[in-house]
Amino acid sequence: MPSIHGTETELNVMASFAAECQRAERMGYCADEARLEGAEDVAVIFERLRGLARVHAERLYRFLEGGTKEVTATYAYPLPGDPLANLQSASQELQAVAASAYGEQAATAVQEGLTLIAAVLEGFQGAYERQAELLLDELEQISDGGRYRLAEGEVGLWQCRACGCTVEGATAPEACPACARTQRF
Repeated sequence: MPSIHGTETELNVMASFAAECQRAERMGYCADEARLEGAEDVAVIFERLRGLARVHAERLYRFLEGGTKEVTATYAYPLPGDPLANLQSASQELQAVAASAYGEQAATAVQEGLTLIAAVLEGFQGAYERQAELLLDELEQISDGGRYRLAEGEVGLWQCRACGCTVEGATAPEACPACARTQRF
């Protein structure tokens, strides 16, 4: 692969790396906040998003060739105590990143002959488009403080994320009958 040193793509990769690191930490904070609010299912979604951002950051980091660059950016930040609002905000953020940042950066990388980086950025763009759609679907399914809802009269099988115990019911139990952990379904 040709050197990215001194290219616009280098600045884009550095800015995206910083944004992905920032996103990963924010998603981790949102997961912790959701757990404090008793919204374990929302916390699991944020952990998934955190993992996605960390993988993206790691891949971008490997393209960097060292040095110091100034990067200026604007970041969204979570609201304490409102896991569903944070989930909605995360969905909007992913939609915005997919719609503009990675697509534009991929086009620049192609112009500079950095096709591998362009392909990675396009892959990230597609991943965020799909994650934003998935988040919208999950938001529709979640209500009542971050609990999944079933259709009236429907019974679900709930599995504890801590110990694996399964419980049948219309709603997830407040605590696991096996390990006694709360909101882990």
